[in-house]
Amino acid sequence: MKTTRKAMLLSALVLPGLGQLTLKRYKTGIALICAVVISFYRMMSIAMQQANVIVDQLMSQGGALDVQAIASQASGVPGNASYDYYGWIIIACWVISLLDIWRVGSIKKP
Repeated sequence: MKTTRKAMLLSALVLPGLGQLTLKRYKTGIALICAVVISFYRMMSIAMQQANVIVDQLMSQGGALDVQAIASQASGVPGNASYDYYGWIIIACWVISLLDIWRVGSIKKP
């Protein structure tokens, strides 16, 4: 398999930045991987905080935790703008990774 194609598949399907590591573009690859991992971590932290708020509200009401109660409580929680922000960072890293690999792969070597 051609190295550029392998790099494109790694960045597209596994983790943005892995393709850059395959092409020995270590600084770019590590920067993309760090940005994605940190953004994903922050998204999960926000989701866990919201889940804890919902569970605390349900427990304070004295009701049993059932799927119906959790779903109705979760639908009332407003969205977090920073959660969306981190999602856009991940998408941007994914696109940048693929475009960078395509650019590097299209440069013809003499």
